[in-house]
Amino acid sequence: MPRSEDPRLLWRRGRFADDRALPHIAHGYVLQSPHTHATLNGIDVAAAKAAPHVIEVFTVTGWQALG
Repeated sequence: MPRSEDPRLLWRRGRFADDRALPHIAHGYVLQSPHTHATLNGIDVAAAKAAPHVIEVFTVTGWQALG
């Protein structure tokens, strides 16, 4: 079955949801440890929470408390 979207995407004429700037939009970011099977003894999120335009910072402990 021919794919009609290929030329548009190959020539960078595709449109994606992230290409649009909408008012009041929030973006998420997941930070993972670069060390496999590492044990974290704690994490200080104060600097991240104090950064401009940050709405919320979640850790695993905080995320599990929501559920």
